[in-house]
Formats: sequence, structure tokens, C-alpha cells
Amino acid sequence: MLIIGLTGYAASGKTEIANYLKNSYSFTIIEFSQIIEEEGKKLGLIKEGLSLEEKKRKLSEIGAEIRKKYNNEAIFAEFIVRKILEEKIEKAVVVGFRSLKEVETFRKAFGKNFILVFVYTDAKIRYERRKLQDPSFNYTFEEFLQRDSNDIKNLGLNKMKEASDYLIDNNSSLEDLFRNVDKMLKTIEAKLN
Repeated sequence: MLIIGLTGYAASGKTEIANYLKNSYSFTIIEFSQIIEEEGKKLGLIKEGLSLEEKKRKLSEIGAEIRKKYNNEAIFAEFIVRKILEEKIEKAVVVGFRSLKEVETFRKAFGKNFILVFVYTDAKIRYERRKLQDPSFNYTFEEFLQRDSNDIKNLGLNKMKEASDYLIDNNSSLEDLFRNVDKMLKTIEAKLN
């Protein structure tokens, strides 16, 4: 079993890595945002027609509300762990870790088979990439960085880098990113075998 957790700031490339792991290595993708979106829809908190950035911001708010309501910072992590175990998923990439409590939940459940990866990308590059991803993106650079500030203040995202087993730099091309992922995966597999 191998569970790779991806963390990093908005638009750092976590989804690119997840898709690469799925397409090249047959990993199952599970996203925190997908779980939060499902809960948000059940509660009638998500409207259709939001831009990518608006939707991401709304999901961040909903996630914070649900965590607070149940007084459980790891509520979504617990749900995902159950899903992996119940569905007997052998290789999963879990996208969107935001807090140390979420990481602790996974480390407790999966031990050495859980690897946390911090994806690092300069803020200006992330901002430009998000503008390319989202045609209706109309936030200033400062407004874009506000989401980072919220994740730091509310969940402690800034502590995730130190808690990570690996750091992947995503300030270059997709080819370089994928090459770095390949190297990391070989190292992980060698340690686990």
C-alpha cells in the first residue's frame, strides 16, 4: 500500500502531480476539495456557475465551517481514511492536506506507507498559472495571496512544509515536474521494499 498526500498553496501544481500519478502509475485520486464539495452540495451551500477561483474560495470557507461545527479539524481526513480502507485502495494520491491534524490522522492510519509531499511554487508563478486556468479570474495578486493567509491563519498550512517527507519544486516546466515526481517515487518505493 502507498498513500501519497499532496500539500501546498493554491495553484502550486498538486492536481498536475495527482493526474500524472494516476495516468502514469495507476494511482487513485482523492481530493479533500471533492469531499468538501459533496458536503457543501448536501447542505445547499454551493451555487452553480462559480469560476474556478470562486469555487476554491467557497470550498475553503465551507471546509472551515464544517470543521468548526463538528469541532474536528481532521473530519475530512477521517472520512478519506475510511474510504481508502473500505475500498481497499492500494495506491492513492490524496490532494489538499491543509493541517497537521489531517497529516496525523493519515500517519496513524497508514504508518510508513503514508508519504506527505509539499509542492512549492513561487507566489507570482502560482498567480499567473491560476489566471491561465480560470478565464474569469479577476483577483489582484494581493487578493489571491489572501487565500494563502487564510489557510495559514485557520489551519496552519505554513507548518506543512516542515511536516513533509518530500519537497517538490514546481517553478519550472511540466517535464521537470514529472521528472522530479518519477525520482521521488523511485526513492519511496526503494525505501518501502
